[in-house]
Amino acid sequence: MVAVVASVGGVIVGRATGSGPGTSSTAAQPDTARPGSPAPVPAGSIVPRNGSVVMIGDNGEQMTVSIIRVEDPELSKFPELRPATGDRLVSVTVNAANTGTVPFIAGLQQYAWVADDKGEWHQRNTVMTTALGAFPDALVEPRWEFPRTIVFELPESRKLTRLRLSLKPGVAAQTAEWTLT
Repeated sequence: MVAVVASVGGVIVGRATGSGPGTSSTAAQPDTARPGSPAPVPAGSIVPRNGSVVMIGDNGEQMTVSIIRVEDPELSKFPELRPATGDRLVSVTVNAANTGTVPFIAGLQQYAWVADDKGEWHQRNTVMTTALGAFPDALVEPRWEFPRTIVFELPESRKLTRLRLSLKPGVAAQTAEWTLT
C-alpha cells in the first residue's frame, strides 16, 4: 500500500493505492504484519522491534503502529540536524496504519521518547523532527497509512534501548513501547 499526501492550494489531500490479493485499485487494506513479525498486540505492553501495536484513541481511532527503520546515528545532511558536542542524533521511522473506521491526525511524534542503556529517557527533538519531516501531520483516512521520522539527541556514549510512543501519556492502553536492542 502506498499513501500519497500532498498540499494542493494549501489543502492537504491524500490517496491510498495498493495491489494484490484482497485489494482494489482505489483503496487497499494495509498489511499490518510484516513477514516473520508477530501479530499486532494491544498497547500497554513491551513489544519487539519488529512487532506492531494496536492503539485506540479517545474518539474511536484505531491505528496499527510499527517501526520501519532506526538510524543510529542519523546521517542526514540537513544543516538543522547538528547535535551538541558530545551528543549524537538517532532517528526512528514509524508507520501508523489506520485500521479502524475513524480518520485521525498522524501526530505520533508529539509524545515520543527513547531510552538509553543508563535508563534515561530522551524526548524527541521538535526542531530536528520537523526539519526531517517530508509532510506535515495530516488526516489519515481509514485504510491509509502514514510514516513519520522522529529525531532524538542523546549522549554519544549511550546505547539506544527502547522507543515509547503515546497518544495520551500516563495511559497504558494508549502508550506503546518497543525494544530497540
